[in-house]
Amino acid sequence: MISTNNPSNGFFGTIAEKKGEAAAQKAWERAFKAVHDAMPKASLALIRNYLDSVYGRHTADQVLDGTSVQNQIAYRPARFAKKFNEIKRQTDAGYFED
Repeated sequence: MISTNNPSNGFFGTIAEKKGEAAAQKAWERAFKAVHDAMPKASLALIRNYLDSVYGRHTADQVLDGTSVQNQIAYRPARFAKKFNEIKRQTDAGYFED
């Protein structure tokens, strides 16, 4: 697992705004593991980029509403894969900074 590059937005920032940075760090760790479990061949940087993206913000909104990342992936796998692959395409094109 690696830390966010987007502490004021994306997944981490959305959680931090509502629950504080300590809660955001714990939620980040759980979310990172859930995405890694769903996409085990993905690089750590790609997982971070997904969580740092607008899709990560939407994921955090659902976590704040009570739906875990694991459940979001399990109940809508095609939607998750489509969004994840979009972030992969952007990552491969160099849109994210390391």
